[in-house]
Amino acid sequence: MIPKILEHKSADDQIRIWVPACATGEEVYSIAILVREALERHGSTGLRVQIFGTDIDDAAVAMARTARYARKMEGVSPERLERWFVEDGEDFCPMHEIREMCIFSTHSAVKGVFHLYS
Repeated sequence: MIPKILEHKSADDQIRIWVPACATGEEVYSIAILVREALERHGSTGLRVQIFGTDIDDAAVAMARTARYARKMEGVSPERLERWFVEDGEDFCPMHEIREMCIFSTHSAVKGVFHLYS
């Protein structure tokens, strides 16, 4: 899917992705990593990408913004862990180039849809 999105994009274009119900942000950062890897393969590293993660839970969004994850990160390959994360004490944090792609906000998708149709 990501290569298809990049197919007709130039360095002047922008891609925006929304991840509703993002909880503590793992999915948002995972998508950022996948997009960054696809950009490198496509040769479009200058393309601007913004990934918006939203959740109704203020505490979860605050956790996502800190971008600190326990050392035991299930499902992340050692290669990706080494390439895209830095160690900080007992935690792993996504590298700056990944974090700068991600924006988090408290938002209720249900309320937004309800208001849209009420």
